Amino acid sequence: MQKSVIVLVILLLARTACTQIVLSEIMFNPSGNERYDEFVELYNAGENKAVDLTGWLLSDSSKYSIILPYGESALLAPHRFAVILVPNYFEKSRIYDAEIPDDALLLTIGNAQIGAYGLKNSDGERVSLHRPDSTLVAAFKYSPDNKDGFSEEKIDLFAGDEPGNWSNSIKAGGTPGYKNSVTPSAFDLTLSSFAVAPQRPSSEDSVVIKLGVKNVGKEAADFVDVRVATSSDSAQDVLLSERYDGAIAPGDSMLIVETLPPFSLGAHSLTAQISHPRDESEINNQLDAQFEVVAAYAAGTVVINELMYDTDEKADEWIELFNASTERVLLRDWSISDARKSAVIVDSAIYLKPDGYCVLANRPLPTADSSFQIILSLPELNNSGDELTLRDAAGTLIDSIAYKKIFGGGRNVSLERVRYEDGSQAENWATCRDSLSSTPGRRNSVSPKAQDAAIDGASFHVNPRQPSSGEKVNLSVPVLNSGREPVEDIRIDFVYTLLSFISFRPLGSEYIAHLGVGEKALVEIQWENIPAGVYVVRAEVMTAGDMDEENNAAMDTLFVSDSRKPLVINEIMYSPVNGMGEWIELYNRCDYAVQLIGYAIAKSDSTLTRPFCDELFDLAPGGFVVFAHDSSIVDICDAPVFVSRAMPSLKNDADELFLYDGNGRLVDQLSYSDTMGGARGRSLERINPQVNSAEPSNWTTCVSDAGHTCGLRNSVAIDVLPETVALAVQPNPFSPDGDGIDDFVGISYSMPARTAQVNIKIYDIAGRLVRFLSNNEASGAQRTIFWDGANDEGGRCAMGVYIIFLEALNETAMCIERVKKTVVLAGAL
Repeated sequence: MQKSVIVLVILLLARTACTQIVLSEIMFNPSGNERYDEFVELYNAGENKAVDLTGWLLSDSSKYSIILPYGESALLAPHRFAVILVPNYFEKSRIYDAEIPDDALLLTIGNAQIGAYGLKNSDGERVSLHRPDSTLVAAFKYSPDNKDGFSEEKIDLFAGDEPGNWSNSIKAGGTPGYKNSVTPSAFDLTLSSFAVAPQRPSSEDSVVIKLGVKNVGKEAADFVDVRVATSSDSAQDVLLSERYDGAIAPGDSMLIVETLPPFSLGAHSLTAQISHPRDESEINNQLDAQFEVVAAYAAGTVVINELMYDTDEKADEWIELFNASTERVLLRDWSISDARKSAVIVDSAIYLKPDGYCVLANRPLPTADSSFQIILSLPELNNSGDELTLRDAAGTLIDSIAYKKIFGGGRNVSLERVRYEDGSQAENWATCRDSLSSTPGRRNSVSPKAQDAAIDGASFHVNPRQPSSGEKVNLSVPVLNSGREPVEDIRIDFVYTLLSFISFRPLGSEYIAHLGVGEKALVEIQWENIPAGVYVVRAEVMTAGDMDEENNAAMDTLFVSDSRKPLVINEIMYSPVNGMGEWIELYNRCDYAVQLIGYAIAKSDSTLTRPFCDELFDLAPGGFVVFAHDSSIVDICDAPVFVSRAMPSLKNDADELFLYDGNGRLVDQLSYSDTMGGARGRSLERINPQVNSAEPSNWTTCVSDAGHTCGLRNSVAIDVLPETVALAVQPNPFSPDGDGIDDFVGISYSMPARTAQVNIKIYDIAGRLVRFLSNNEASGAQRTIFWDGANDEGGRCAMGVYIIFLEALNETAMCIERVKKTVVLAGAL
């Protein structure tokens, strides 16, 4: 029985010795040499008994290291710390010597490193402490998430080794030989946060400081002393020194907010400290905060002045800024933003001079002054519209624009601000008018100068817009004062020229005595009895001292329709042979040249009215021009040929053609059919250009050996029209033998009635009816109809004298005219 009691006492004493020694700190990732500066700290948690640690074992789960005394003894007293260091530490490092207190026990190990190869930094290892007989005393597996030089510390030395009771040290270098930095004190206030707002105040902004004080001790605090100072190389100025009363329970916090007056320009550093007479730890009582004071600028000091937002490549977009103030502006740390991206303009000291321009671009612009360009990654400018904001270094909104496509600008054409002193509303923006389509680094083309009388070129008014020859036309333009000062004695000259000419002729002048800033006056002049043609009309404003002549003139093109309708459809190849294309020939039947620009041909089943001639071309009197779908006719045509895909496709049996002038007025119209003439490889020719195109008898098949007379006089043409009498025939005699000379006789008549029903009969000399040429057909007061010498059966009449009998009836079938005329049908001589 006595023997058993002795054994039990020995076991209890052994267990007590084991449990009172704890792992308290592990430095596995030192900031110095990792082979020499790792350490493990032990703590004697016992109350009365010292423990001799000679021969105890330290392990990294791979190998035991034998603990040895560094000095005379390895005896660890109660409530004391022991620091285990590798042998080479004492020969080659000694970085902890100043930290380790005198009452701490220094130990070492029997091999060069702790465990097999030292403690790992990349993977967590299980560090364990064993008695000499390898009995496990304590163990903990650390996590490698510590910064260099920060150890793993046990929080409560009297609790277990579960992960929640360990934490990363909050002190660089750890706490070798003394109380762990993460172990709560009985009384400990910490400065948990220190912030300055705004981070970039201006020299006119107050600065707000916020300090978070937390009680991490075990006892409540009744107040805290706070001191905030700004430090420099030479002195330290105290900005705040106050005591803040109020109970702070363990685990609770206090937020202290104070406002400081504005600081001077430049970078500043503040140091905040807290204190309390009973505070047991000062390592967590101080924090620093840095901020920069920047210059203060008013809204509108710099404006967004021009945008190139619609380009072939997004990298070619750019933004122009303008300094609207009288002082230079520091652009460092300014920003330009849209809803998706904010970009710092420049991080160096770049100044924008008064009345100066700065172009912000993704890459250098060849058209801008390079000294005013800043290259950065801009927010992408949307073509449909976007919202841009310009802020200074303090974050103050200096300018903004929410542009839309309707504001102006376009593909590779910039959007310009009109007046920099006005806002960003739509009416203060306009499309660039410069010949280069933009003005980066120079005055906007739409921005006013001091003296500037201008004509609004987009508002040149012509009334009627599509006049005919002989009409009166009103020309008017708005004249406005686009400058910043009133203008006096303004003269407006109106001139004109034919489109194919160069020199202008005067139409007249008008005068305005005075226009105030922003005022506008409508000036107009009348052009009497305007001739047919295509004109360029121009208005120009002149005044003394005008500083911008680029907006002094406005021009417009005026197409005046010819009421005499000089162009007619003269010949059609609607059924060409293989390898040849369809074409239409036009003829100028007047005694003056006709400008063809704007003329178009369309079909009844097509809405296509695209001009076949979009260039200056004068068709001479009696001249021909051909409109073709392809170039197959070019080499065999003696007239100019316009080849265009706008040429309508011609049907072989019947079709309808419309000829329009540049005003879209109908000039000529033809409804043809194969019964009127034309055939495979043979054109349909007009007999007389002066006779209405709607007269079917005025058309027949070409009799030329070539099958057409493209660009030449028609093979069946009659040069002279009959005189306007009751009844006239020409030529007389005629010879319908197919030789192209006098093959038809033109029968012209006139009558004293607007409309009538007309009968035309042809008798031979014996009085027999050979041809009923017009059978009760509706007719106007005048008409010409052609006879080809054939009888009603289609056969050719014999040579001889024939009698032409005309009878005209009114609406009630009463005869109003009967006329006879003879004609000789001859043969070839």
